[in-house]
Amino acid sequence: MSSVFTRKLEERPELILNHELQPVHEDSKIRSEFGSFLGTIGRQCVPLDYVNWSRVSESEKNGWWEFVKTKYIIPKEGKDWVLKTICDAWRMYKSRFKAEYYTKYDNDEDRLKNRSQSIPLEKFKILLQYWGDEKIKSTAVKNANNRRKVIDTHTAGRTSFAQIRNDMKKVQSTPDTPTKADIYPKTRKNHEKKATKDAEGNDIEEEADANAEDMAEEAAKTVDEIDSAAHGPNWLVGRSGRTSKTRNITTHKSRKAEELATLRKEIAAEITTP
Repeated sequence: MSSVFTRKLEERPELILNHELQPVHEDSKIRSEFGSFLGTIGRQCVPLDYVNWSRVSESEKNGWWEFVKTKYIIPKEGKDWVLKTICDAWRMYKSRFKAEYYTKYDNDEDRLKNRSQSIPLEKFKILLQYWGDEKIKSTAVKNANNRRKVIDTHTAGRTSFAQIRNDMKKVQSTPDTPTKADIYPKTRKNHEKKATKDAEGNDIEEEADANAEDMAEEAAKTVDEIDSAAHGPNWLVGRSGRTSKTRNITTHKSRKAEELATLRKEIAAEITTP
């Protein structure tokens, strides 16, 4: 991410927030870049020996937020989403670190012998003690088993659901926000392509499109039932930026931010037009 870390203040792209206080951009590549950038902060700046996110001090969080603002223009209401994203990146990195340097070995002696040099010895010992606790081990097993039960995974890759929703709204040229039933086939249709290719071994673009239409129709009928039965409120929404502090920020305010960003671009276009 050197292109972002070396970015000057005057080169910062401007992100806007949708009604869920999630950042989006007209260029989906900029939005993907932003997510990757926050991932580097989570992996490189948050110490691994913190046993959970609550151990991170407010001064550290504020420091990361201020640094993010030197690389992107983002409203202050986006702070909670940014910190949630950094937290999730840190947790994912820590999970992979545990698999490579803890779970892979049967005893602490081998773990210490093969520990990563990216973490000091004393901090690694703190992790060994934490991961070795019987209560923590039991919770980890339950979480792993629950994760294995998830089969309906999305195929959106690095593109956020918020960006997909924003792009769909732009193409449709409508003020209405796409529903979960609209989002579902957009984030799952590649499953249909992969399943058909595995079975027949040939190109099935037309059939995949038909499958996507079938999925859209089926999703419209069942997505609300599925949502309430097996998923949380953020299913097909993505990581929300709303918290107990920001839940009262209205959709109207988010739309005002979008209108302001559009107005700025129109003014800039008029200034540069001969």
